[in-house]
Amino acid sequence: HKLKSSCFSLFKSKQVYKGSGFQYQRNVEAAKFYVLYFVIMTLPMTVLTITGLFKTIAFQAINDDRFLNMVGALGSALIAVGRITWGVILDYVGTRYTFALSFFLMGPLTISLHYTKWSRYCYLLNFCLVAFLYR
Repeated sequence: HKLKSSCFSLFKSKQVYKGSGFQYQRNVEAAKFYVLYFVIMTLPMTVLTITGLFKTIAFQAINDDRFLNMVGALGSALIAVGRITWGVILDYVGTRYTFALSFFLMGPLTISLHYTKWSRYCYLLNFCLVAFLYR
């Protein structure tokens, strides 16, 4: 009963943690909160869509299913390596710059997937970069 009442009191009071000075209402009113929310929600959707549709995007130009399976497998491995790498970068550089770098690199690379599909190895490189940038 005490845990339930304390969870609801987090949203009722303006000051969540008395010792740290964190104010929920002030942070929600700040524009930085919404920018960070947009970046955090957009990056995973981009990679999940690309990893789900990489064959559909490239099948018109690359009619080799074995090659496309290799692209998907390599992309999955690079997602794992990229998450660890971006975690280390995030620890040293900070959240703001890490998310901004990942966000601004992933956008053009994702858009260019449609144009690089006409060259097998350019598509492979582009897909692997997008997969690696998934933090």
